[in-house]
Amino acid sequence: MAPDPLGSEPPTPLILGLGNSLREDEGAGLHVIRYLESDSDLPSGVRLMDGGTGGLHLVGEVADSRELVVVDAAELGAEPGTVRLLAHAELDGFVNRPSGWNVHDVGLPDLFAAAALMPEGLPERRAVVAVQPASFSWSERPSAPVTAAVPEAARLVREQVSRWRFGQAPAEAGS
Repeated sequence: MAPDPLGSEPPTPLILGLGNSLREDEGAGLHVIRYLESDSDLPSGVRLMDGGTGGLHLVGEVADSRELVVVDAAELGAEPGTVRLLAHAELDGFVNRPSGWNVHDVGLPDLFAAAALMPEGLPERRAVVAVQPASFSWSERPSAPVTAAVPEAARLVREQVSRWRFGQAPAEAGS
């Protein structure tokens, strides 16, 4: 998306939930999107998207966004249900680590790498809200720790969008 030269049109943040809703905690990103769909505290003008298990079909969506928050299950090396906001250098380092991101067919590293090759490139403002899974068993319901983490993940999404919208400093890494 080309910037508005007059600055009259604020960017529309894209909140992209990733996951497989049939694999218990692997669907964490999708559960957060569903929660946000009924969240009256979500800032206006935010676009919510169920990105499923990811894939290169999302490259255009990512590249066209000026503000992007991805919500996904990720191996954080923490207790199940732990939620972390990753932004800036910490995000780039985490996404580009050699392994352990997720079980999607095309993971976030691949999606970001492909979007970086587009003329629009990666959104300058990007963050990931990551949720530590407990299990990837076959179930449409997340585990108890991930279920309990959904409101916290949604809060971090709302706060990140508000920081961008109101020009506040970014969150501290790992908040």
